[in-house]
Amino acid sequence: MLSKNFELLREMLRYKRPHNSKHEEKFIQDFIIPIGVSRDSFGNFYRKIGDSKVIWSSHTDTVHSEGGFQKVVYDQKSKVFRLPAKSKSNCLGADCTTGIWIMLMMIEAGVEGLYIFHRGEECGGLGASWIAENQKDMLSEYDYAIA
Repeated sequence: MLSKNFELLREMLRYKRPHNSKHEEKFIQDFIIPIGVSRDSFGNFYRKIGDSKVIWSSHTDTVHSEGGFQKVVYDQKSKVFRLPAKSKSNCLGADCTTGIWIMLMMIEAGVEGLYIFHRGEECGGLGASWIAENQKDMLSEYDYAIA
């Protein structure tokens, strides 16, 4: 039996979410919006906790070729999440679902920093590039960025 936090990760891994797909939007509505974020004009999301000079970032899209939901199983023997044998999905999507999950756990624990959930990473780093070009003043306030 998995803990509540690992059940959350399994649920998050179910979402196949290419950039700008309805499944990416549903993922954002289900997991990002509820934590109280702000949104920039590109569509990136931000949550600031405390005064730390660290940016934590991850991205909301996956490399899946089509949106939808997939079955994800937990392998008790190897202690990993995986797709079932003969799955029609083309990948697990743990990049960057695991990053988002870790950031959600850090936010819940009150770890300070600026949390950025950027968009369009898997199709060319669009959201991160937008931030670099349009948020220079904001970025200059931080000493470290960990993705």
